Amino acid sequence: MDTEKVVLDKKYEPDADTGLFLVSKFSDIRWRYRLPAIWLGEEVVQVLIKSSIGQVIYAAAIIGLLESPQNPPPIHMVLKLSKISSNFTSDKASTSVNPFALLDALYTRIIQTSTDSLLRAVAWVRFISSLGNISSGRERPAWVFRQYLESSVGETEYLLENLSSLVHMPPPGEYAAEIVFYHKSFTDFLLDDNRVFRGLMQYEGRGKGGFTRRIT
Repeated sequence: MDTEKVVLDKKYEPDADTGLFLVSKFSDIRWRYRLPAIWLGEEVVQVLIKSSIGQVIYAAAIIGLLESPQNPPPIHMVLKLSKISSNFTSDKASTSVNPFALLDALYTRIIQTSTDSLLRAVAWVRFISSLGNISSGRERPAWVFRQYLESSVGETEYLLENLSSLVHMPPPGEYAAEIVFYHKSFTDFLLDDNRVFRGLMQYEGRGKGGFTRRIT
């Protein structure tokens, strides 16, 4: 079967595509939550487009975060995200040294919304992503990880419930169902020590050595 290779470069106008995607999704969210027509002005959309730097995955992760039922109402989440994006967009040094700085900041922000045991949540998702997901190609049913990781029933859901915009955890009764990481870029972030530890050190002010001992 013949296939056609599609090269994603500037001529495909990724910023325009990202803008259309965001406007469409935000319109759906505005209708769903009955938000006013003036909600989410063009300025916020442009900030998020600029923050994406041509990476549609950034915009997709934002939408997943906003649509997660465990998070605050979208009107509050967008304001927080636009503030984060503005800070990183204005910091040229961050994006020049680390081209993933904006995406890493978004993933770190989502992880920070997890339950009281931040490091344990990170340790679990790192373990799961390293053994079976779209990154490794070796998928395993969710019940395997529950049996191995849980010290009490329901611990997995409690620990990872706020990560539903990035990770799909099937109900306990679905024994053949697998844990799904929606974005490969998220597993890449988790399994890159330099990237994940940089974000967490900024959050808790610890040294990398301390994180390594507690997470690995």
